[in-house]
Amino acid sequence: DMGTHVPIVGVTAHALKGDRERCLEAGMDDYLPKPISPRALLEKLERWLGSDIETRRSAG
Repeated sequence: DMGTHVPIVGVTAHALKGDRERCLEAGMDDYLPKPISPRALLEKLERWLGSDIETRRSAG
């Protein structure tokens, strides 16, 4: 669907004050600093994909 928004999550080693804001100002929807824990990644996926993530996990 051409009208569907695809969320962009910035993944970066930059975790200093202001880095998150710079990512958001650049047009990203969210920010995830490295090192990435599996839990943090799952939380971001659930936030942006919602209940759809369970459907994808079950299918794959």
